Amino acid sequence: MKFKNNLISPVYSNPNAVKYDFKDERRRHRKSKISSDEFDKVSADEFVYGRTKNQRKAKRRAKKKAARIAKRKALHQDRVKYDAYMRSQEWAAFRITIFAERGRRCERCGTRNGVMHLHHLTYARFTHELPQDVQIVCVPCHESIHGKTI
Repeated sequence: MKFKNNLISPVYSNPNAVKYDFKDERRRHRKSKISSDEFDKVSADEFVYGRTKNQRKAKRRAKKKAARIAKRKALHQDRVKYDAYMRSQEWAAFRITIFAERGRRCERCGTRNGVMHLHHLTYARFTHELPQDVQIVCVPCHESIHGKTI
């Protein structure tokens, strides 16, 4: 360890080491007529981190909020694409094909009564589904799958 100019603080030879010299910083603040107590309360934190604790918290909150908003926008855009595809002629033709191949029977409970839905088992090939990507289900079974009223 080397010492610089007979100061108390060491200068490390490691370039990645932290080189904060608080005593030297206090001396600079004394010259600018700021008490060392004020320096200890506010400026030390700003000196080390570049901003106060509250400023750092506010920046983190703003970042999280921006991420939440971006996620909501992405989900909304996905939902708009999903709704448009569900109203498309391609989906209608695919539904007709599946019902023609398998019949109008719930693949979970076996009932033939009521309205039948096509439930996506996976969205990996969404808009390019294979017959094994969907399942014919009645409304009560579809609601139990999703855990909500459809």
